[in-house]
Amino acid sequence: MENNSNLRDKRKENGQGSQGQTYERETKVDPESVESDEYADEFNEYDARDRSYVLNAVEVIPRRETKHEPKIPSPKNSGPTVAQFKDHFTLSVPSSVVRYRNSRGAARVIEGHDQQWVLEEAFNKESEETEITIRRIQDSTEGLRLLRLAYTIAAAFWAGFLFVFGMQLLLFLFLDLAIQLGVTGQQQEAKAYLAIGAILGILPLIHGLASSMVLAGAFIVDTNRGHQLVRNFTFSRYSSVTVEWVFFAFFLGFPVLVMCGTLLSGTDDWWTITGVFWVSCIALFYVIFTINVIFYEVRACMEVVRNQYKDDDDSFFAVVKRSIILRQLATYGGSMNRTYVSRGHIEDSEYTDKSSADDLVEGTLHERKNLRARIGMLFAECGWFEHMEIKQRFFTVEDARDVRPFITSHTWSLEKLFCRPRNSRYIAIIRGSGAVTRSQMKSSMLCSLIGSFLIFLIILSVMVYLEAGATTTGFILAIAVLLFIPNLKSTFRLYKVGKDIIGARTKSKNEGSGQHRRHTVTNVEDVTFSARARPDFINPETDSEGLYLVNEAYRVTRPSHKCAWALFWLEVALLFAWPTASLFGIGNWPLGILYFLIVGISGLRYYVNAAVVMEEVGHLNFFNGKTEREIWKNQSRLDDIVGNITRGRSRGAWVLLISIVAFAYLALFVGALGSDQESQQTEDPSYTYLSDFQYSPVENSLRYPTCQMTSNLQESPLTSMADYIFLARVAYRGNITQRELDSWFGEGVAIDQADLVSKYRTENNVDSKVSFKLITYPKLNSSESNASDFAFLAIRGTTNQWEALTDAQLWSPALMMQFLRELLPFGSIWSPVMPWFIQALTAIESNSIEDISFYKDTVRFVEFLKKGDYAGVTVTGHSLGGGLSIMTGAIAHVPAVALSGPNTMLTRRSLEPPVSREELDRYSFNIIPERDIVPMIDDPAQNHQTIRCNADYTDVIGCHDTTRALCEVISTCGTEGRPALCECVTQFGFPEPQPIDPDSNITFAEACNITASN
Repeated sequence: MENNSNLRDKRKENGQGSQGQTYERETKVDPESVESDEYADEFNEYDARDRSYVLNAVEVIPRRETKHEPKIPSPKNSGPTVAQFKDHFTLSVPSSVVRYRNSRGAARVIEGHDQQWVLEEAFNKESEETEITIRRIQDSTEGLRLLRLAYTIAAAFWAGFLFVFGMQLLLFLFLDLAIQLGVTGQQQEAKAYLAIGAILGILPLIHGLASSMVLAGAFIVDTNRGHQLVRNFTFSRYSSVTVEWVFFAFFLGFPVLVMCGTLLSGTDDWWTITGVFWVSCIALFYVIFTINVIFYEVRACMEVVRNQYKDDDDSFFAVVKRSIILRQLATYGGSMNRTYVSRGHIEDSEYTDKSSADDLVEGTLHERKNLRARIGMLFAECGWFEHMEIKQRFFTVEDARDVRPFITSHTWSLEKLFCRPRNSRYIAIIRGSGAVTRSQMKSSMLCSLIGSFLIFLIILSVMVYLEAGATTTGFILAIAVLLFIPNLKSTFRLYKVGKDIIGARTKSKNEGSGQHRRHTVTNVEDVTFSARARPDFINPETDSEGLYLVNEAYRVTRPSHKCAWALFWLEVALLFAWPTASLFGIGNWPLGILYFLIVGISGLRYYVNAAVVMEEVGHLNFFNGKTEREIWKNQSRLDDIVGNITRGRSRGAWVLLISIVAFAYLALFVGALGSDQESQQTEDPSYTYLSDFQYSPVENSLRYPTCQMTSNLQESPLTSMADYIFLARVAYRGNITQRELDSWFGEGVAIDQADLVSKYRTENNVDSKVSFKLITYPKLNSSESNASDFAFLAIRGTTNQWEALTDAQLWSPALMMQFLRELLPFGSIWSPVMPWFIQALTAIESNSIEDISFYKDTVRFVEFLKKGDYAGVTVTGHSLGGGLSIMTGAIAHVPAVALSGPNTMLTRRSLEPPVSREELDRYSFNIIPERDIVPMIDDPAQNHQTIRCNADYTDVIGCHDTTRALCEVISTCGTEGRPALCECVTQFGFPEPQPIDPDSNITFAEACNITASN
């Protein structure tokens, strides 16, 4: 720290800020007078980075013209002049200077996103002064925007696939965990040590996946902005011409050549091939981008540590050890935060090392120690933690990056302030040109209150619309209140500080200002001060005063070196070594390798972290270089990495999103642990069948042309859509299946072959939890006594959490790809490409996960039936059973009629064996109730029928009900010889059926009561 202080003092002597920038006077100076030091102190600003507080609100007024600021005419015969600006490292590219040949002027060009800012300096002959004009020039065309939009969409699709890939990693981790605990029934002996290792790997994997998504987001933004980061990291050694040609070749040239080649060859899948190749090229660039970012991030951290903390040992391992210790100090060290409002002159904010506690506004001081500080105090006596007698000041990344946007009356907006982060740093201009008005400050406070109220109102309205209970609604609203209280406090604090500033301004006018003395806090707890003189150029009688919100952070406890290293090795063992070994022990080598790479790289970036060092020193003045441009380049590169990637604002959002998905998987996993290990059957109340009542088909209507499906269904005796819906429901029944079949089809017509299914499971060691029933039905119009029956396989849907996990295994990639397609502009163009990328996800499945794919068991059973003495085989099912029936039918080449089943068009290539679009169109048919969310998963094949749903819109799962679907079909298509159901009227509000005998005196209600009582 001593070396750092000497470096800052030296730079102050040279008139430089802590960031290395030189601020010079914006007025015109006679070259002959430049040699004089008369105005040196006046023209050079003081270090803005060394102050120890975050500036949230200040007031600025134009400096009055005094004897210290004379107007100095520019010489009439001097050549072109250029103001001595210096590029700040927050610029993405260095600025350029253009000198005008035939005029006394020049321009500095600053590159922005699709625009240029030009500072033109010219000599005004009338005023005999040099003037600087700021111009904004649009530097893009519609063609360029369209081209970058295409690049961005392709890069976003790759990032979306990367997210889906990460979610599948998490899912496979939970599936392997469930298998090791014996949830599937296939693992006879639970291996607890492997399961514990998998559990320990969840949090590190979430952290690593969030890091990869932050990199992907930065890659997308960089692609849209012309690849500035890639130029700086990857191709910095090559000329700009070479770089542009490389980008053109991989982002446009090569994909276009592939597209033209496939078109000329007459390939029907020309876009699929082109899209896969295009995204593959972008994926390659993402990998190169990621490798370079990690390399420069780690190298910059080591260079910073080496230059900032010089000791006798400057070797590689010594620097790594120092980096790890700094990370452990930042993680486990306890801190104390002091927040208060201080009164002082505006110029004070540009040079003071500490804010003036001597001018502290009464009632604004708040001190708070965090939980780690309290824990450190408890363990200080045993030697694991140290209580620091001299408090160590540390900063934020924003402090080191010098990020402080200005809020003026022109840049102020309600949305900007309401959506800002709670701890954001900004400078609000209160007095002077463009000062924020009192009405704007009041509006900010009012907008925060109204915005929070509207959010609460939206939440309340949605909960009422969904008919959520009072307890659930109150709980969610309570959480919302807790989340918004800090924002409301922050807004109120802003308004109060603004009022104090206005009051202080009035008070200063009345009191008059004497020469104030600035003070520096040297001891946090004792609050002792040392005097420091104000620079001569501050005029307290004329310069304005302001109130500053001071936020100081001090480290009060820290772990000892012994404790820091013990915690480090414990973290490595529990969060890296054990989970990796467990995944390899499970036999999931692909997932184990990916975990090793993702968590290993994430851990490297976590411990060797430049942002941690920046928080310790509070600046970026630790780079060496032969030239100023080289130093600027290193600073700019680190600023981009730390600001946009290492501590990017999207990191928290990605961690939250991935954690939500992981929590959903965890809930399913915990539910699967508590579910019955045996195949569960639901015992819903039986239907009340009325054979004396009927529904007639709706006349003059083409509502459901598939009421009677094609007769060429392998000569199936059942062609009615209602029969297949009924069989799909039968799969959920327990031991009363035969009674249900007799009531619907007639006594002894359809037979439940439960004994045959049980015998097959025993002889073939089928221990899968997939549940299905075999129903045989006699072949119609057959005069032969030994005619073979038709076999109908009814697959049960989801009834427990383990089956829900299986649903996620089969269809979660397709569901997430569908969300991605909806989010992206022109997202539908990626539909032909999606099956190929979903297929790639199956490569990381372990053999044990592949063995629990339910459709493989049903396919094997269908193949067994096809070899038997059956006239034909047809598959049906509801929900999960419907999706499995579609897969089974397409693979085994038998008809499949599904009800509310998730589709398979996007998932088809991930099946084993893969199926084609033609096979799905030929063998599958899906009955889809409107507003049913389950059949919205994946894209439907060619043959499907949408039916109405009379459930309330607030009933989210009401349209997924098999009985409601059956009632809708028979009330529209007619019962056609099947009995009517009382439940259609009593539970779902369908019209009453009519008696078959028109002379019957029994009403529908009476018939239902009589049948129910029997």
